[in-house]
Amino acid sequence: MSLIVEKTKDVQKRLTNHGVAFYTSGRLFLEEHYVLAMVGKAGLNDLHMDGNTRLCAMSAAASMRESFGSDGQRGSYTDIKYTDCLFIICHNISATQTFLWSRMLDRLEGPDPPKVIVIDPRLSNTAKKATVYLAPKIGTNMANVIGVEELRKKVKTYNPTYVEEVTGIPASKIENAAEIIGKPPSMLSNALQGVYQSKQATAPACQINNLNLLRGLIGRPGTGIYQMNSQPTAQNN
Repeated sequence: MSLIVEKTKDVQKRLTNHGVAFYTSGRLFLEEHYVLAMVGKAGLNDLHMDGNTRLCAMSAAASMRESFGSDGQRGSYTDIKYTDCLFIICHNISATQTFLWSRMLDRLEGPDPPKVIVIDPRLSNTAKKATVYLAPKIGTNMANVIGVEELRKKVKTYNPTYVEEVTGIPASKIENAAEIIGKPPSMLSNALQGVYQSKQATAPACQINNLNLLRGLIGRPGTGIYQMNSQPTAQNN
């Protein structure tokens, strides 16, 4: 600690308080985030404090702003009670959101369980509950276009056989997933770090939004989008 104080004072003399930068974890408790802010903001009056939340929370927020104009979630946890389809993208809910997973398990063990599609390169415990599990090759999660007319033209070449060549996912599974996504009157989509912590994180997050928008599965019971992000206290960062 003496060394940290010594070096900090040296930087302050040469570069002002703003010569010190803080890069913080999302894994701290709320109280630890508070103490860190007291040291950096109240103590040093430092402009340069950033957190790992930029890798995930910011991508989720940016996709929501781009698609809907604000970064609030487009859905409620109560929608789990009513949805016909759970669409889970690179999100091992059984490990990262255990209470949310309990709600989903209640539905899956109930009298009218929803279909479950899981996209994840890893065969997680969440993926083991999937009706259809899709494991794409890394880096094949998105073929980008801008505008719905360009999408209509582009998608004509993306038949299941071609997509299997690109992603490594069997064409039969792609067809099953497409049928499940294309038919239900409600669908609840959610994503986590497998989407956000990549170099194009905001774009694939927007594509998840687009799937719900193209089908009109938004703003009704059982429909919505959870752009989940980081550990629960990370927002305090």
